[in-house]
Amino acid sequence: MASEDSGRTRAQTRDKTRVLLVACCLLAVGLAGVLVPTLTGGVVDSPAESLVPGDAIQSEAAENFGELNSSGLGEIDPDDLGTGQGAGGFGALNPGQSTDVGGSTGASAALNSQSTSTHFTVRSSRSAYWRTGAYDRYTGRSWEQTGDTEPLDDPIDTDGIQGQQVDYEVELNRSATALPTVWRPERIDGVADLELTNQRAVRAGGRLGPGTTFSGRSYKPPQESELLRTSGESYPAEIEERYTQVPDDTPSRVELFTDDITSDADSSYETAVAIEQWLEANKEYSLNASTTSDHITDTFLFEMDTGYCEYYATAMTTMLRTQDIPARYTVGYSTGEQVGENTYQVRGMNAHAWVEVYFEDVGWVKFDPTPGSERLQQERQSIQDENPDADYSPTEEGSPGEEFSPDGQNSTENDTDGSSGEQNQTDQGPTGETDSGYQLSLNRTAVSGASVEVTVTENGERQSGVTVLFNGESIGQTGRDGTVVGTVPYTDELQITVADGSSTTLAAVGSLPDGTDDRHYSVDSAITALPPPETANLTVPVDTNTTVTVSGETIPNANVTITATIGDVPLRSGTVLVDDTEVGTTDASGRSELTLPGRGGNVTIAVERGSARGETTVTLPELSVTVRPTAPIALPYTDAVVNATAGGEPVGNAPVHINGEQVATTDINGTATVTLPMAEQATVSVTGAGLTKESTVTGLFVNLALTALAVVLVVGGAFGLAYRRGYAPRDILRALLNLPTHLVQYSQWLLVTVATRWDDAVAAVVARLRRTVAHLRDLLRGRTSLEELREALLAWLGAKREILFGSGDDESSAGEGTSEDRRTIRRAWQQFLSYLSLRRPRTKTPGEIARHAVDRDGLPTQPVRDLRDTFREVEYGARAAEDRLDRVEAAVSAIEDDVVDDEETESDTSGTGTDDTRDTADGGAA
Repeated sequence: MASEDSGRTRAQTRDKTRVLLVACCLLAVGLAGVLVPTLTGGVVDSPAESLVPGDAIQSEAAENFGELNSSGLGEIDPDDLGTGQGAGGFGALNPGQSTDVGGSTGASAALNSQSTSTHFTVRSSRSAYWRTGAYDRYTGRSWEQTGDTEPLDDPIDTDGIQGQQVDYEVELNRSATALPTVWRPERIDGVADLELTNQRAVRAGGRLGPGTTFSGRSYKPPQESELLRTSGESYPAEIEERYTQVPDDTPSRVELFTDDITSDADSSYETAVAIEQWLEANKEYSLNASTTSDHITDTFLFEMDTGYCEYYATAMTTMLRTQDIPARYTVGYSTGEQVGENTYQVRGMNAHAWVEVYFEDVGWVKFDPTPGSERLQQERQSIQDENPDADYSPTEEGSPGEEFSPDGQNSTENDTDGSSGEQNQTDQGPTGETDSGYQLSLNRTAVSGASVEVTVTENGERQSGVTVLFNGESIGQTGRDGTVVGTVPYTDELQITVADGSSTTLAAVGSLPDGTDDRHYSVDSAITALPPPETANLTVPVDTNTTVTVSGETIPNANVTITATIGDVPLRSGTVLVDDTEVGTTDASGRSELTLPGRGGNVTIAVERGSARGETTVTLPELSVTVRPTAPIALPYTDAVVNATAGGEPVGNAPVHINGEQVATTDINGTATVTLPMAEQATVSVTGAGLTKESTVTGLFVNLALTALAVVLVVGGAFGLAYRRGYAPRDILRALLNLPTHLVQYSQWLLVTVATRWDDAVAAVVARLRRTVAHLRDLLRGRTSLEELREALLAWLGAKREILFGSGDDESSAGEGTSEDRRTIRRAWQQFLSYLSLRRPRTKTPGEIARHAVDRDGLPTQPVRDLRDTFREVEYGARAAEDRLDRVEAAVSAIEDDVVDDEETESDTSGTGTDDTRDTADGGAA
C-alpha cells in the first residue's frame, strides 16, 4: 500500500507539473500575441493597446521610422507621435488635452518636424491657417485644454464681427482625431459624430482614417488694424478670468519686462503688436532648441537666444496675459504649398503653433509671432534636401496686415519705428508762446476727436487757475500742475485761447459797483460789467485726414462693419454715407453697421463730421451663371454643367435651382452638374455672393422634336434606300432586330483580327523601316541614285495599291499568279469549312477551327494542319500563294476523301441515305 500511495503521489506531482508547464506555455503564447504586433506595427490597433496607459501611439509612426531629422538622426515621423494626455493621442492632427513646451515627444515633436510627407490636401477658396486645437490653462511648462466638449450642430455659433468667407474641402492622408478647419468654422459636412471643444476646435468621435474627406465653411476674423485698435477692453467676465490666467509662481520680471516694452501702447492691439515685434526682432528662429523648464516663458525671454513656434507662441500668450489681455495657445498647420488652382498641399513640416488674442466685440484674432520668412526658409531647405530642383515659394499671411515668403517679409500695417507698432500719436505735440508771455504745449499732435492735455506756463512756472478755450469754447481751468484736458474739435485749425480769470473772480466775489442794487444784480452781469481778462492765443493745425475701413465679406446685400479713424483716434458721431446717401452714424468706437447695396459694381462709403471726412470705394462682384449642356444640344433628361463665378472667382457651396426646385450645390470650383427637366425651358438659378442669378435654357421641346425628326429622316432614308435595292420591309426589320447580334459578332471578329495580325503588322512595319534606313544610307554613300530610289518607292506603292484595291487587269493578275492564287486558297478554306459542324466560324481563329475539325468532326490531322498553316501564311503572313497551291490541293483532297468515305460508311450502315446536316456558314476567322 505504501508503494502504491507513493506512486500515486509521484503521478499527481507529475500531473501538476504538466499543468503548470501548459499554463506557462499558454501565457507565453498570449504575451507573444500581444507584444509581437506591438514591436512590429506599433501599439495602436494591437492587443497591447489596452495595456498602455494614456493615449495610443499612432500606427503611422512605425511606417515612418527611419526618416532623418534635421540633425541627421533617425526618427519616427514626429508629427505622428502620440504620447500626449487626453483623448486622441498627440500630434498636429491628433491634439490631446495637454502638451509640454520644448519636449521631444507629443506636440513638441510634431511642431519641430521637418517631414515632407503630406498630411492632407485642401481645395480652398482662400489661403488660411488650418486649426486643429487650442489651449487655455498655462502651467508654466505646458498647456492644458479645459472645458467640456459638445456635439457639433450646424451652424456653429460664431460670435464677433465676421471677416472673409472661406469654403474648403479637405482630404486626409494620415489618420486624425481632429479636423483641420479655418478659424472660425460655421459648418462641417461629410463626417458624422463630430464634437466641438470648448475652444471651438472640431474633433472626431473616433479616429478618422486616410482618405477621409470633408467640406467646411468658415468666416475669418477681421484683420483691419483700425478696427482692432479701436476695440475696447471690457471683456466678458468668463473670458477675462479664464484667458488671463498665469501660474502664481511666474517670475515677476516677466510682467515688468512686458510693461516696459509696451509702455507706449494705447490699446490692446498696439500691445499685441509691440510684443510680437519684440519677439521677432530679438529671438532667432531655430529648430535645434529643446529647452524645458518650469517657467518656459521666463526661460525663453531671459536665457534663450533661439526657439521655434511653440516657444514664440507660449511667450506671447503669457506676456499678453500679464497685461490683462485675453490670449490662448493654438496649434494646427500653416497654409502649406499651393500646388494648383485653389489647391494646397499641407505637409508634416507645416505643423505650427500661434496665438489667438481676444478683442472686444470682434472675438478671437490670430497673431503669429514666429519669424515667418525664417520658418519658410527652413521648410524650403527641407524640400530641397529631398529634391534639389524643387521650387518652394509659398506666401503666407501671419498676423493682421502681415505677409511673408521665404524671400522676405512684407508687413503693410505693423512696420513702425515706435514700440507700440503704430505711428506714435502721443509724442510731444506743438508748443508756442503767446503775446502775453504764456507758454503753451500739447502732449500730442492735434487730431480731431482726440483728448489732448494743454500745459500753461509763464517764465517756466506752471500756472494754475488759467481758463483755456478751444475755438472759443472753454475746456476748463488749469489745475495745480498747470494742465487741463480737452477734446480737439472737428475743424481744420485749433485756436487755443488762454484767459487769466483771476481778476474776474475777485470782482465777482468783491464789492459791487456804486449804485448797483444787489437785489437785481447777478454774478454773470457782474463779470460782464468788469473789464475783460487778459487773453493770449495760439493757433495749431488739426489732422482731419480720415481713414475708412470695411470689415466683412464685401458682396452685395452683406452686413459689414465700417470703422472711421483719424490716426489712432475714432471718428465719433460721424455721418455714414453710401453713394452720398446717409445710412447711419458712427458710435464711440468710430464704428457703424450697414448693409451693402444689392447690386454689383463700385460702392463709395464715406464718413464725415465737420472738416473731417474720409471715404473708401469697394467693388461688389457681379454674379455670373452659365449653363452648358453636355450633349451637342440641350434635350430633356440630359445633363448640363452649371458654372457660377463672382468677380472672376468661383462661387462654391451655392444652391442651384431649376424651375424653383433645388437640385444641386456648386463645388469648390463653382460648378455643379444638373439634369434638364422634361419641359419647354429650364430656368437655372444660383444663389451666392449675396445675389441670385438666373440663366434660362430654352427650346428643349423644339430640340427634342428636331432630333426625333432627324432620326426619322435617317431611318426612313435608310429604309427607302433598302427598299429600292429590293429589300422588303420584313427583311429590313429582321436585319434591325439582328443588328445587336451582328455587332457582337463583328466586334469578336475585329478583336481576333487584331490579336492574330498584330505581331505580323509590327514586324512588317519594323522591316519596312529598316529597309528605308538602308536605302537612305545607300543614297548618302553614293551606292544608289535619287532616281533609282524614286523608282523603287513608286514600285512599292504600286504593289501596295494592287494588294489593297486589285490591279483591275485580270489577265495580268492571273499571269503573276498572286491574286488568283490567293483566291484559290480562300476557296479551298471555304470548302474546308463546309465540311465542319462548327457554327459561326467567323468568330474562331484558324487554330480553333482546326482543333474542332480534328477533335469533333474526326477529320484527318495532318491535312487539316497543312491547310491551317497554309491559310495562316498566305492570309496573315503575306507569303506567296503560288508555292503553296499544291499542298493546299492535296490537303483538301485528303479531307474530301475522308468525308466521302465517312458518308458512304454511314449510308451502308443505316441504309437510309440520310445526309449529315452541317452548318455551311461562309467565312472564316479573321
